[in-house]
Amino acid sequence: MRKDLEIKLCTDFPELYANLQYKQFECLDGWYDIIYRLSANLADIISNHDDMKPNVYTAVQNDEIYEAIAKASEESLRTCETCGGEGKLLKDSWSWRTI
Repeated sequence: MRKDLEIKLCTDFPELYANLQYKQFECLDGWYDIIYRLSANLADIISNHDDMKPNVYTAVQNDEIYEAIAKASEESLRTCETCGGEGKLLKDSWSWRTI
């Protein structure tokens, strides 16, 4: 993902990405909108739960978070990682990509 898009995510959602360094989003620009919507949803969920603090390295903490991640994952399967338009999941010689 382009650096300016990563910076926008980290700036708009510091409660989620305060400790991330550049090049932590290992996808192309086409998934930016999916990640942005997911981030907004997670930030909203977290703000409504005083006892919940985001931690990238822990298991999903509640059903709302699980559902938000599942929805974004499903959307990524039909969204081109390059352009953000309609895409199809394909396998090349060593990996899966939605293009």
